[in-house]
Amino acid sequence: MGCLRRVRARHDPRADHERVSPCPQCRPATGRRPSLTSQQRAEIITKAESGQGSPSQLASLFRVSRSTVQRVLREHRQGRGGA
Repeated sequence: MGCLRRVRARHDPRADHERVSPCPQCRPATGRRPSLTSQQRAEIITKAESGQGSPSQLASLFRVSRSTVQRVLREHRQGRGGA
């Protein structure tokens, strides 16, 4: 399960009992899975910069929406690189 930590009961901060909870660093990731891997993002950027396809064509190739491709390219231009 990973490392554990003791935390006070949430419902009553004055309570004398504690519970055991996984620490935030060891807790499994939750939320939506990214639609593109970092390798796919890099390939989209490379193809778009070399003129090997429009955002619509690249979206079709990688099976994502055009807005996803445009977001990847915008983040790249702004220097964020994406996650």
